[in-house]
Amino acid sequence: MEMVRAVKLEDLDQLWSLIEQSTYGLTTLQIDKEQLSERVEHSNFAFQRKTEKASGEPYVLVMEEVATGKLV
Repeated sequence: MEMVRAVKLEDLDQLWSLIEQSTYGLTTLQIDKEQLSERVEHSNFAFQRKTEKASGEPYVLVMEEVATGKLV
């Protein structure tokens, strides 16, 4: 079973591996590890922020295989 959830900093290595395996045009994430790290940090901040209405926050979601903990 898969679960969609907010990205975590601990996901960076797995997420980076998925990005490296993807072909051009299949991802909206930059192929730059530093930018990816910043985007994950901004997403975490956006999810923690208390607001009544979202307006342009950079939410990043991942799909995780629950049994293994691997991102898919």
